[in-house]
This record gives sequence, structure tokens and C-alpha cells, in this order.
Amino acid sequence: MNLPEIQSWLKKAPLLRNLPEDLLRFIAGHVKECQLRDREFLFLQGDPGDFVGFVVNGMVYHQMFSPDGRELTAGCSATGEIVGLSALSSTSPRQIAARASGTTRVLTISKRHFLVLLRERVFLEELVAWLSDLCEKNLDFIETACLYPLEARLARHILRNLKEGAVPCLRLPAHQGMLAAMINASRSKLNVRLQSWKAMGLIHVRGNQFFIDDLPQIRHLACLPN
Repeated sequence: MNLPEIQSWLKKAPLLRNLPEDLLRFIAGHVKECQLRDREFLFLQGDPGDFVGFVVNGMVYHQMFSPDGRELTAGCSATGEIVGLSALSSTSPRQIAARASGTTRVLTISKRHFLVLLRERVFLEELVAWLSDLCEKNLDFIETACLYPLEARLARHILRNLKEGAVPCLRLPAHQGMLAAMINASRSKLNVRLQSWKAMGLIHVRGNQFFIDDLPQIRHLACLPN
């Protein structure tokens, strides 16, 4: 992306679109474009928190790894959202890794330059609203991962991420293993459950879209009222 393209994108990004022109020019002059291949890491767990990123397109998943290699995906940053914001609140190494799903582009900005944004009231208001929504999603994830069996975890994940339409659907991660990590399950157990739901007529998959054919039953499996 050249400078005019970066400036144009920043003006449309949900967290940045209401900023003054001079501040947008400042950001555009200090970001660096990072192009990630599918499953490539933007940063690793344990890396220093010295920059923040804006997702231009694609998806960046937040992942944690245990010493024995087990993987948990605790959330994601979609187009227009921030990744790596914990760098602002701590000098400790990063507690999560950030990994691309599919081809992804991110604009990174150093911690010291990002801090300039925090002086702007309109940005702080947008950021607080986004963080509030993120906290609710994280609490819901913790509740689901810790208190519900696999079938309910999968159903609740689907309902959280549904796109409305004639047939409700959601976009699948590039790899089934990523979806398994998002609901704290093994890939083999997830695959068994998906095949069972297909046979029962609850869902069907076409391309990278996951279509719901029996929404009331999915809500029932998620332990939610119809």
C-alpha cells in the first residue's frame, strides 16, 4: 500500500474514521505494512510488546500454547480492528500469539507512536466502546470453554458468529484445527460432531461457509431458549 492508500483505509477503519486529518496523516506516516501468509505469526507468545497492529484485511487469531504444545484460540481481530493492544498496559512479554488465518495484511505502529492516539478524546471513546465489547466476548468465551460440553461449546460459538440471511451462516477459519482450538476441543472430536450434525440435517458446509439448517435445534444444543 502506498501512502494515499493507507490514508484512505485509515479514514474508513471503525476505530479511526472520526479522527482529525492531521492525526490520520501522522498515523499513516508511521505505520508499516505487514503481509502475512496463512497460519503465519504476527508475533509469538513471549515476544516483547513493542507495537500494535490494525488489521487491513483477513483475520488474526489470538492463541495461547501450553508447554506440551496444546493450543487454545481465545478470540480474533477482524478487518478494521486492533491486535496486540496489551502492549500498551504492560512491559511484560506478550501473553498470547497472533496468527493469520488466510492471507492477511496488517498495518503495525510502534507503541510510542500509538500512544499519541490516546490524547485524542474521540479515539478514546471509540476504543473504550470496543474494549467493553471485547471484555463481554472474553467473559462469554471463558464461561463457554469452562462450563459447557463440546456440543454446547460448538453451538454457542456458531450462534455468537452467525451472519443473518435467508439461511444463517458463518465464515469458517481457513483450517478446521483453528475452529477446534476456538472451542477448546481436539480436531478429531470436532470432526465427529460436525459429521453427526450434517447427518441430522442441522448444518451443511459450502466452500468456507457454514450454513445452519435448523437454528432452533442449534439454540437448544447451546442451552439457550428458542
